[in-house]
Amino acid sequence: MKTSTLLRIYRITSVVLLALLALLPLLFWRHIIFATSATTVVTLVLILIAFQVQRLQLLARTVSRLDELLELLRDTKRALSPLESMQLMQELAEIRARLLRDNSLKRPNG
Repeated sequence: MKTSTLLRIYRITSVVLLALLALLPLLFWRHIIFATSATTVVTLVLILIAFQVQRLQLLARTVSRLDELLELLRDTKRALSPLESMQLMQELAEIRARLLRDNSLKRPNG
């Protein structure tokens, strides 16, 4: 599934859940325990969606930057100057650090 489609689904789901969160006190006005538990569940789901959206946006920015660097490398038929080589290595190191940081945010499988 494409990242943009997944982000759109998360955004629509968030809007629906926020509307539900606003309506919960009206729906359960006589049953405060149900309203509290439903509010807690909806809030936790919204928090999980927010984390996923943040990771997807980071991934989309990283992929976009990698595409730019790949295009730069394709266009470069000649040898890079030492300054260009150093700049390219710096950018690749930054991307690597971001990807490692993103991977460290993932929950371990199992």
